[in-house]
Parts: sequence; C-alpha cells; structure tokens
Amino acid sequence: MHWKGLNPVKDHLERITKQLEKQAETSNFDEISFPMKLKDIKKFERQNPQISVDVLGCEDKKIFPLRISEMAEREHDVNLLLLEDKHFVLINGLSRLLSHQMSNHKEKRFFCLRCLNSFTKREVVNKHKEICEKHDCVKLRILKMVRFSSLKTLSIQFMSLLWFRQILNV
Repeated sequence: MHWKGLNPVKDHLERITKQLEKQAETSNFDEISFPMKLKDIKKFERQNPQISVDVLGCEDKKIFPLRISEMAEREHDVNLLLLEDKHFVLINGLSRLLSHQMSNHKEKRFFCLRCLNSFTKREVVNKHKEICEKHDCVKLRILKMVRFSSLKTLSIQFMSLLWFRQILNV
C-alpha cells in the first residue's frame, strides 16, 4: 500500500522516511499477502477504518475505474493506478492524470471517479457525487468497431447508448 498517499512529500518522493515506516506500522495488514492484490483492498479497508482506496486501470492509454471504495468520507483517500495487473502506483494529481483524456483545457478539474465526469469546481463535483454514487462504476468497454461509410456517428451513438444503459441498469 502506498503510504506516500497518506503523507505526501514534495522532495525526494522515492525515499522511505522514518515517519513513513512508523505510519505503516500503525496499519493492520493481518491476513493480507504481498504484493497486495486488487481483491485484498476491501479487506485492508475493513481493517483500517481511516483509509479508503480507489483503484484506476489503464488500457490503450485510457484510464478507467477498476475499484471505487464503498467507504466514502474517510480521513484518508488514496488513489492508485494498477499497471499490468500487478503494480500499484500512487496517483499524486488526479486532475493531471485524467484531464488530457477529457478536454484540452489546462485548468484544474475535479473528477468523479465513478463515471469520470469532470467539473471546474469542487462544490459541483460533490453535488454530482451524491447522485452518481447510487450507480455502478462505468468502464468504457472496448468494442470491435464496424466501419460504416455513410453513418459516421453510429459508433458514437452506440457507445452513448451503452453508457446510459449501464447507468440505468437496463
């Protein structure tokens, strides 16, 4: 687990400090093997009620939610990126990671990890999360696209339909 997410530092991010070691000792890792697997994070959260962990995945240079914590509003929220199904990497700047795939705007964005919608204000994303947390996470399914020479918008409409069906659980 990435303790840097609980105690971020500005310089020498690669170093493990004594404070970081002490912090790791206070956490409960009973019955969790290392390297930690995605399925073990729920157990880790149950054993450490002050920490919630969200995990994003990456496929074809697209970021998507793999696991969003059910334990919202904890003292520490840690965002991780799972690479090659075995390496967890701490996400220091969620806005920097996700903004490039959402828009060309350079200002800071606030993201809902459940649906990956972005907002320019924290208050707006917080209101959105109240509604969005009632639904399952969205993962854009990579589908084999069929080429239609005269119907260029069909694939966009089809992907939108899949997204809405996912939200409505139809």
